[in-house]
Amino acid sequence: MAHSAAVQGALISPVGHAQAVFFLRQLVGWWFFMLGRFKLFDAGTAAIVEEAFVKGYSGGWIPEFALRLGGYFDVYAEFLCGLMLILGFRVRLAVWLLMALLVMVTFGHQVKEATFAMGPRVFPPAMGLVGIALLYTPARDVLSVDALTARLHTRLFGAVAGGPKRPA
Repeated sequence: MAHSAAVQGALISPVGHAQAVFFLRQLVGWWFFMLGRFKLFDAGTAAIVEEAFVKGYSGGWIPEFALRLGGYFDVYAEFLCGLMLILGFRVRLAVWLLMALLVMVTFGHQVKEATFAMGPRVFPPAMGLVGIALLYTPARDVLSVDALTARLHTRLFGAVAGGPKRPA
């Protein structure tokens, strides 16, 4: 897997790269995790889905089942993917799901209000996800569950197919 241009050109040291990715994962992960935790445990998932999604968009062209599906996806994706980013577990999957979530949320706001501007609730986490997507390489994100399991796999089974070979 190719590294970003900045890493290939050695503009970022391996330690600086790991530090930047760790910081972004923590910042964005905690943002989504705490939002999801609030929706799950404080506000209540069913109440959020009913109020914000079903009632909030009733009378429009989006079918109710799609509104409910979107509402549950919103709550659980924020909570679980936020936790995945914090731990560094399946980071690429978490980033893809959260990016899809932000596209869905932005689309929903645009449907409701055509002049909706991506304000402080959408833009900062979106840019954090873009940063993770650009910088993340499992080999360099040493402070993650993914890196730990990759090292364990290499020790138990040898080098990963297509990856660098370990010296004997």
